[in-house]
Amino acid sequence: MFDIGPEKIALLLLIALVVMGPQKLPEIARSIGRGLREFRQAASGVRDELAGGLTESPPPVSQGAAPLSGTAKADSQETAQTEEPESP
Repeated sequence: MFDIGPEKIALLLLIALVVMGPQKLPEIARSIGRGLREFRQAASGVRDELAGGLTESPPPVSQGAAPLSGTAKADSQETAQTEEPESP
């Protein structure tokens, strides 16, 4: 992906030292290290969450279970209201 060898890394560090200065360079390196650590922890947490979600089995569904919502009851009441009684 990236063709960065030890010579290029040394050149980048030398340029950073010249641009940032010797006092700021350790502070910048520390903040970059913290950022990378937080990113890795977040990525690991997401990976673990996804892996846990994929391995969980759904809860068993029993036969003849009650409906999840009151739609069946509401439908029967609605049908009863719309049917008009036959008058003799």
